[in-house]
Amino acid sequence: MELYRAIHQLSEPMREIVHMRLSGEFSFAEIGEILGKSENWARVTFYRAKQKIMSNTFRYASPAELFMISCPLRWRILPQLIWKN
Repeated sequence: MELYRAIHQLSEPMREIVHMRLSGEFSFAEIGEILGKSENWARVTFYRAKQKIMSNTFRYASPAELFMISCPLRWRILPQLIWKN
């Protein structure tokens, strides 16, 4: 629930990129094309969104607590948010 709240609190372009990347499984090139920006812009914006989500949502969570987050998509979303660049 907290993960979705954090995504919802992002600015519009960041929120849109996170949804396209995680739900729609679009590549950064496709996201850039859809939004009329470059692939690099999409990549950097997604990275900054991940940083915001991590700093706002999981500030006090230990690594063990991160795995206990009750989210139906946690095995797909959390690795991308936490460990992937």
